[in-house]
Amino acid sequence: MGVICFASLKGGVGKTTLSLNIAGALAARGCETLLIDLDPAGHSSRFFQRSVSPFQRSGSRSGTTDVSNIQSPLAKLFLSGRLDVDNDELGTVIETALELCLPMIAPVRPRMALLPAGPELRHFLWGKAARTFRSFFPRLLEELRCSYDYVVIDTPPDYNVLSRNAIAASDLVVVPLDASAMSIDCLEELVKSCAHIKGPTWSILRTMVNRQASRVRELAAERLHSNLNVAHGMPHPAEDEADADDDIEANLEDADRFIEMMERRETRQSNPNGFSAAATGSTEDAESPIYLLNSVVYRTEQQNRLSFLGKTAFDTRATFRLAEQYGGVARELEEILSLLSEEADNSLSVADLMTAAHHPSAG
Repeated sequence: MGVICFASLKGGVGKTTLSLNIAGALAARGCETLLIDLDPAGHSSRFFQRSVSPFQRSGSRSGTTDVSNIQSPLAKLFLSGRLDVDNDELGTVIETALELCLPMIAPVRPRMALLPAGPELRHFLWGKAARTFRSFFPRLLEELRCSYDYVVIDTPPDYNVLSRNAIAASDLVVVPLDASAMSIDCLEELVKSCAHIKGPTWSILRTMVNRQASRVRELAAERLHSNLNVAHGMPHPAEDEADADDDIEANLEDADRFIEMMERRETRQSNPNGFSAAATGSTEDAESPIYLLNSVVYRTEQQNRLSFLGKTAFDTRATFRLAEQYGGVARELEEILSLLSEEADNSLSVADLMTAAHHPSAG
């Protein structure tokens, strides 16, 4: 099981679209997936209001199936004023919040559910409500880990208590990156701001890529490569050899390649635009790589049409090429989470061996 957070300080890079479609890709791969909309603007929630699928009408374990009638699960807490409490009452408030949240999770596709958002989330941005959220959100995710293979979180395009706590509680953070200098600036600023947050692994996904704008892509690549060393992974065999000579399919082969790992580098004082030690984590923190995904998501008018219809790339066969792109991203994210899980298991094994060495049995 993994918690995947999509985060960016820059709007307009396709973060919500990615959250929706990666959740759809994981569900299409047979994984029980929950999408949490943590953006007060509620774009992910409104996306599913545009088209209610037959699956939504068929019923759910909670008895609530119509997403268009669901408010933010936390709205009742704010309306009742229960968040203005003392420390000794905080545990009771959190339990109440869990009781309110869990029944309001609504199925939106087969094996895919939504925990919707609303403008009430803005109340979490300050005061005692912010303190309550810091305690509540990790408890909520811990509860959900038992029911879903993957939890995907769509965060607001800002660095606030909502996005910070989503990042801190996640296993993997995905930062969408377009080819603009502003997008790269925002990436650097986000990583700097989160340098104190220990735990999540970071990855970068190139999105809204224009197939014709090769020079712009080169400039963006130069900017990234000047700040980080890139270790190229070995490509997997193409799934369909008959398409190997097709330019479009060749581009989509990126979806089946292994991860390019962007290793931490030591700060170069001569490079004024380089990542600082804080931006990449401490230089001795070699166990926390940033992954640059081989998969890319291309700019296409199809995606705009799908958003108006309230459909993901997996809801119609006409967008199978777009679905391949999102499917490739999902596979790479699963690969990273699998590597993290193996590393965690190995660490536990080493710890057990060390414990046994220091405390030999009496026999």
